[in-house]
Amino acid sequence: MLSPIRWELSFARTQANVLRGIYIKILLYYVDWRLFLSEYRFI
Repeated sequence: MLSPIRWELSFARTQANVLRGIYIKILLYYVDWRLFLSEYRFI
């Protein structure tokens, strides 16, 4: 069984990875949206 401190550390690491994944996803969507808007503007 994991000790509470160890468990909290692994939990924090997992949370950080999830947040980073969400942040990257939002960033990619934002970049895609900007590219779409710029292409749409030039048509």
